Amino acid sequence: MTFSGQAPFSVIIPDRPLQGAVVLMHGLNMKPACMLDLASVWLDAGYAVVLGVLRGHGEQSPDSEWAAVTMQDWLEDMAACRREAGRLAAGKPVWLCGFSLGAACGFAEYIVTIENTPRLPGSLPPYAGMILFSPAIRLRPWAHAVRLLFRWPRVRLSSLAGVRYRVHDHTSIAAYRALFGLRACIKARLVWWRRTRGEAVLPPLLIVYDPKDVLTAGRTFGRWLPRKHAALYHRVRANNPWHHLITDRRALGEAAWQELTALIRGMLNPG
Repeated sequence: MTFSGQAPFSVIIPDRPLQGAVVLMHGLNMKPACMLDLASVWLDAGYAVVLGVLRGHGEQSPDSEWAAVTMQDWLEDMAACRREAGRLAAGKPVWLCGFSLGAACGFAEYIVTIENTPRLPGSLPPYAGMILFSPAIRLRPWAHAVRLLFRWPRVRLSSLAGVRYRVHDHTSIAAYRALFGLRACIKARLVWWRRTRGEAVLPPLLIVYDPKDVLTAGRTFGRWLPRKHAALYHRVRANNPWHHLITDRRALGEAAWQELTALIRGMLNPG
């Protein structure tokens, strides 16, 4: 996969009448191409796919970039993807579909900018809906242990992801700090919305999760949402020991994958 110029994404256009566009975003230290099973679901539904590549996750991404990435870098990358999706959709629906880090980054970028909603050329389009896989927002208690290393940014932690999925053989402390920054941003904004009763600011949400996920607690994310915003939940069971990766046929098995994709198509075409 390559960038288009300096853009943090690649674009895939469906071979049928355009129904809208989706920002499809990968997980932490995950090859963006590993999201292509999901991309095919959106393409079959007539959606242009903006396949995001967060900084540090490109095929030729150097270790120096990976060691210095920031939350702001990722928010800027996500905004660029959403802007491109709006351009491609040309007034039709724009969706977010993100996994783990991609879910957290997409959600954070949206709620940070949602109050700036001028309908001007080049402005960011609102999302018609969000589908979040294993969102790295509510984390299991042990996952917070990495914060003890934030004082030592040169430390590198070996990646637990399989070779076919990971970009680097390690995850930088800078990347973990950026992820936890996104999580803190989300928590602060949602707490404020709950206090001010901001019930109508979010689009429809579908959260796909494995209850045995050792890293994230997808179901409990709903406790942070505005009181009258009811998210939909879809429980799956992953075919891997971490129960975190749930974004392709290999991870879920054919039957569960078909059930999930039917649910996504139903959200896109509720009639």
